Amino acid sequence: MSSLGRSGFDVIAIMPPPKLPGWHRPGVRVVPLKTPGEFHTGMGLRRTMGNIVARLTNSARLFFYLFRERPCVCVAHEPDSWAIAVLGKLVLRYRLVEEMNEIFEDRIAFLPAPLQRIAIPTLKHGLALLARASDCIIHVSKERYQYHVGLRAPVTIIHHYPNLPAYSGDRTATTSLPPGRFVMIHAGPLRPASAPKSLLDALLMTRQAVPELLLVVLGGVSGQVDSYQDQMDELLATGHLKFLPRLERDEVIRHLRAAHLGICLFAPVCLSAKVASPMKLFEYLAAGVAVLGSRTAGIEDIIAHWKCGKVVDAQDAKGIAEAIVALARDRRELEIMAWNARRAAEDSFNWRLEEPKLLKLFSGLCCHQCGTRRDDSSAIPAST
Repeated sequence: MSSLGRSGFDVIAIMPPPKLPGWHRPGVRVVPLKTPGEFHTGMGLRRTMGNIVARLTNSARLFFYLFRERPCVCVAHEPDSWAIAVLGKLVLRYRLVEEMNEIFEDRIAFLPAPLQRIAIPTLKHGLALLARASDCIIHVSKERYQYHVGLRAPVTIIHHYPNLPAYSGDRTATTSLPPGRFVMIHAGPLRPASAPKSLLDALLMTRQAVPELLLVVLGGVSGQVDSYQDQMDELLATGHLKFLPRLERDEVIRHLRAAHLGICLFAPVCLSAKVASPMKLFEYLAAGVAVLGSRTAGIEDIIAHWKCGKVVDAQDAKGIAEAIVALARDRRELEIMAWNARRAAEDSFNWRLEEPKLLKLFSGLCCHQCGTRRDDSSAIPAST
């Protein structure tokens, strides 16, 4: 959105209100839409029906906003907004882009197995119909594109790489991290897919060999914590684990640059985790931080090629512990990995390389649809 706004497009973001008070993007106007509840196993019939009603209400509001704004191009992100955008296109005749940031089949994982066997083919058929009605699908990685290769629509791959200049500067800038510690950082909350139990078990194994170790988690926890609650409580009590709340972007970057090791583990608990190409990986590279990553194609290939970290089995706590101890004891190797990480970001994984693809795509769509030049104002709702 920021790139489009800075380039002269009039961007209307129909999305949940930003959670950070300082959120602002030049050229972007936010139309607030409430965040609907997520579906998960064991949530009960009453809550499930409530979430369904909330999503239907959101869809109706989105349909109204599309008619009110009458865009040249509409960008959808979720299945709900994609379906509504297709309906709107039939009437308003705008160009439609779907940005696929996830594997939508994961959203029905809460259903019992017999229902999943019915729901998954139905969902895939529905996605195929939506794709045929779309003008372009944006995939965020090669792995995601390969998974969705059967969808019949023009495709482009635009990675969500960081804006590199924002990650430059003084590594000694003030943070809340205590001095003298071997800081490992986890960008984003601990989720079931981020192998939290294996990671915390590994910390318990390493805290005697590396007493200065500290894991800092940016964003707390998300999802069920029963399987690792005891480990979490013990590590918090001994000072080897620290949770920080949601931070402003510049504060996040300062904490990343002050860390020694970035954690990027994905357990194969869902389809999205198996083809992960997470933003946190590229943030670590941009910040010049060595990476401890899992054996996932989109992660392992980068770490192996650029020699910017170590790769482990995300479900092997002992292997994770051994890798942490080895890196903590060989600071020279860690420094080389950190230097390689920053070089990888400068050469291959930064927004400067991806932004021209985005601007070319939307310039072409707007010129074709509205007969405008790129520097004219063209409304692009980014609906979520």
